[in-house]
Amino acid sequence: MSEPKNPPAFRTLLPSPRVDGLLEDVPGGDPNLLPQAKTDDDLKVWFELWANSDPSLGDESVELFFDDGHADIRVWDAPIEVSDRFVTLPQRMLRGNDGQHRLRYEVTGYNGEADDSLELVISLDTTAHVLATDSRLIFPPEVSPPPKKITAAYLADPANSDQVEAKLPDYNEKKVGDVITWYWEEFPDSEDVVDTLTLDPTNIGHPLLLSFKGDMLRDRDNGMRYATYRVRDRAGNESTPSANVRIQVEILPPPLRRHPTVEEAQNGVGTAVLDPLFYGVSGVTVMIPRQDDEGQGHKREVYWRGYGDLGSHHALEPAPSDPSRFPIPATAIPANIGANRMVEVTYRVNGEPESDPLRLTVRAIAASKFMQIDCPQAARGSPLKLSRNAVPPGGTDLTLAAWVYQAQTQLINIWLTAASLPDETIRSAWPVTRGINRATLPKSYLERLSINSIFRVNVSVSFDGGDSYLAFPARDIQLLT
Repeated sequence: MSEPKNPPAFRTLLPSPRVDGLLEDVPGGDPNLLPQAKTDDDLKVWFELWANSDPSLGDESVELFFDDGHADIRVWDAPIEVSDRFVTLPQRMLRGNDGQHRLRYEVTGYNGEADDSLELVISLDTTAHVLATDSRLIFPPEVSPPPKKITAAYLADPANSDQVEAKLPDYNEKKVGDVITWYWEEFPDSEDVVDTLTLDPTNIGHPLLLSFKGDMLRDRDNGMRYATYRVRDRAGNESTPSANVRIQVEILPPPLRRHPTVEEAQNGVGTAVLDPLFYGVSGVTVMIPRQDDEGQGHKREVYWRGYGDLGSHHALEPAPSDPSRFPIPATAIPANIGANRMVEVTYRVNGEPESDPLRLTVRAIAASKFMQIDCPQAARGSPLKLSRNAVPPGGTDLTLAAWVYQAQTQLINIWLTAASLPDETIRSAWPVTRGINRATLPKSYLERLSINSIFRVNVSVSFDGGDSYLAFPARDIQLLT
């Protein structure tokens, strides 16, 4: 306000009032929208101090107008502090008064001169959206026949892009900034959020499709589910939840059956350890745990998947005395002896997916536990004593008695070592025979050794077709004249 008074035709309007917390405008949305949360109390409307204000010279007042109607007036007789430069819009004018409204104020100075401000247009929205009478989401007809069901085949169809889309029924008035939140619930009203959609001008006037993506459906498992949604407008008013749609989900295979156990092994949760020297020489027994559908005559089979063909077995028939016990032959065990080897044991019922696996480790057998090679012609002792002169020109016998898990699928190595000579091979990957295995110790080798020297006969056997060899006890022999 200035002195002297300006003629009314040339008087400058004061700055428009200010309301803190108005929402930022969005294209197509209500301007200067007041959040619903700010309508629960009286609203402060701020003004800027005018020129030459001096209430000490006389009372000064600010009157607030709401759509040209009186809303509030305040009077000061002392300088107006920054924190006190507001008038109040009563709470009763904020609620149930939706739409755009004009705010302005009129200042009367100490000299009685009155000046108007520019207007501020604000938008009020305190009414939640009203959903359709039948507010349930509309699912595609392929999943809608009673009972409604989503299947893996539906998601796998390329036309459906691994998702189910449901149409949102129209509600009373779509507005830019409305937020649609939809839910996929295990229990009614549990409100497990799927996603949200904020409406922009392109959404207005068009059907809205809400997506239930395959990854989300799989993460939340099979079973009966409830699909719902609610609408929150830009001001923050939230609708009631929609009516739910009950829909069955059958997109994941049933849970795997519990893992089996091995009777002769030390069993843990999903793991087991077998000592092959004390258990397994006559085979082992896989035990299928008791099933919920026990006694229904289901066909069952057991898979023993070890190292290669020699370490594996497919058991099709249970023991005659007990349909839950499946024998595994001893021949399927030794190929699995060795570092970083494991047997995966599962079973199948009526062609279903295989059960959870039992992962079984077969302990190593120490070399000292196998049979030791012998030279029958040598005199007993440690080391054996062999007379070179007594050895025939064709050499002398070496024998190896039958050992645990012996089988004709195995291979044997026999070789000689001595400090003074290169290693000499007698047998290399030689097929094993059942019972005693024989080889010849050449006299030509003995003739290259010094009298009284000691040489060693070494043995290793492969139980897995030659991929690896287990050491057997070696035999030291002293050469005599």
